[in-house]
Amino acid sequence: MEREVQERFARRVEECKDGPTRDALQALASLYGLRALERDRAWFLENGFFEPQKSKAIRDQVDALCAELAPQVLALTDAFDIPEQSLAAPIARR
Repeated sequence: MEREVQERFARRVEECKDGPTRDALQALASLYGLRALERDRAWFLENGFFEPQKSKAIRDQVDALCAELAPQVLALTDAFDIPEQSLAAPIARR
């Protein structure tokens, strides 16, 4: 399912004509995919798909993308029409 979401997201990013919007969406798409890999990294490590240094590189890239997107977080939550009550939920502060 995650692959399907990632592929559809990538197609929509390609269709975007506005440069800054496209850049933000590309960063979000990358973050989505890398975060999924990071979340399941133990499985990838145990089954030989990742080496430890690759796992660390993925984590570093997730951190870098989060820092890159941080200044745009309000605009992104507005663009995705995320309700205020969801933003106030404890899970939103992770």
